[in-house]
Amino acid sequence: MQWDPIYRFSIAPRFASSLAWPARLQVGCRDGRSQQSAATTPNWHPASEAEFALLVANEMNDESWRRDVCLISIPEHLRAKWWEMAARQIETLPARIDGMEPFARAVVEFAQFKRVPLPRQCAFDITLSSPLDEPTALIAAVDFNQSGAADGTSANSPVIARINLGDERTALIFLNSARPSSDVSSQSAEGPLVRLILDPGEGVWLPSRDVVCTVDRTGKTDLDVWLLLKDERGRMKDEPE
Repeated sequence: MQWDPIYRFSIAPRFASSLAWPARLQVGCRDGRSQQSAATTPNWHPASEAEFALLVANEMNDESWRRDVCLISIPEHLRAKWWEMAARQIETLPARIDGMEPFARAVVEFAQFKRVPLPRQCAFDITLSSPLDEPTALIAAVDFNQSGAADGTSANSPVIARINLGDERTALIFLNSARPSSDVSSQSAEGPLVRLILDPGEGVWLPSRDVVCTVDRTGKTDLDVWLLLKDERGRMKDEPE
């Protein structure tokens, strides 16, 4: 493998993984002559031993949050809480879900229990899309800060975590090299792609804005639902004012 990754993958401190890395990570390279989106690249293969050595961190500690794309997850009862809330408002889907604050607060409390370095002011968005390649819809949003919660989030705030709230396995595609733009599909044909498989309730913590990823809807038959955690003030929890 002829590239120098700008980040590695690891299991977040105090979290566990239900899949071994060989079953979770795949690598693919685009044809330089192809103008297709990265998400349609067909030539995925399991990462080799040499590729794993480049892609997966050997250790996990609290520095992993700043250094690696960290695998995280929420308990099944929290994911079920979301679907119970959605079921009560099924008539409004995919337009809008109201009353998200209790769910978001429960996620915050779980993250604090796990000592996830949440920003001082964070926001939660939930997005939904069908397997028919229809546009992704923002259906719920709530802000959290030291004074409480408020509806609405900033579209420009960086996403620092994504969690699969759907009922089926999904994947994210990463371009793990220098970052010329914020869209995987617009990258040049040079450089490998990394596909990370995520089960329901699993997600990733993104260490910086330089991590470029997109959702892979290949093979999806059900709704694709994501919980996005955003940093509203651009500072991590343990950084000075």
